[in-house]
Amino acid sequence: MAFEVVWHPLASIDLEGEIDYVFYEFGWDASKRLYNEVMERINHLSQFPKLGVRCDGIIV
Repeated sequence: MAFEVVWHPLASIDLEGEIDYVFYEFGWDASKRLYNEVMERINHLSQFPKLGVRCDGIIV
């Protein structure tokens, strides 16, 4: 049974920024590989949620 992975709004903004940075510094292929790797790990985490760390708040 797969679980839903819920992203914190700032996490999705951070990911977008990282993907943009990799795109501008290393090109389309590298940014696509990074995106695919992150999505693969998120999918794995949804299948095996005890591998992750639960965060109930944000530390600023």
